[in-house]
Amino acid sequence: SYIGYIWEDRIEEAYEAITATNPFSSICGRVCDAPCEPACRRADSDGPIAIRNLKRFVMDQLGKDYHLPAIEVTKSQTVGIVGSGPAGMTAAQDLAEAGYGVHLYEMTDRLGGMMVWGIPAFRLPAGIIQEDMDRILKHCPGIKVHYNTKLGQDVTLDELKERHDAVLLCIGSWWGKNMGVPGDDDPRVVDGVSFLRQVNGGERPELPE
Repeated sequence: SYIGYIWEDRIEEAYEAITATNPFSSICGRVCDAPCEPACRRADSDGPIAIRNLKRFVMDQLGKDYHLPAIEVTKSQTVGIVGSGPAGMTAAQDLAEAGYGVHLYEMTDRLGGMMVWGIPAFRLPAGIIQEDMDRILKHCPGIKVHYNTKLGQDVTLDELKERHDAVLLCIGSWWGKNMGVPGDDDPRVVDGVSFLRQVNGGERPELPE
């Protein structure tokens, strides 16, 4: 549907169609591997439809300050979400659009999870992730973010169950796994997750007990 809107130069409606199922338009418009494009039937004629670049085109046309109208909280129930990566942020937006109050508990000082720590800077310019986060929060002011809040250290699962009507754990893969081979405990051996975080300027937090 959003490709049809782009064809008709209805850019705002195209953006609304894109973010209905994927709130990370600016991010995916740059780093998506675009598996749908090689599978496009037009690849056998004049070339596949450039899905990824069309998303980026929409975001570049609208600019970083464009936001959908704010959604009000209409329900008395609240949901606690642990983790602000792709799963946590998507769930937060969907629940907020359904009228629920959402409390987002994030272990670090910024939103985005592995989108922040796992995507090299040369693939995603600084500030792009924050643009998508700002759009979500301004569209869904019912999302309350609790930064620097570690599950098991700053808040427990039982406490979250008492505070909210439902709790969703979207913790993700923050810590890498050892290979399980002799020598993998050598200090020169770095797992992939920690390596990406170091490259992008993040520190490895201690694993909560």
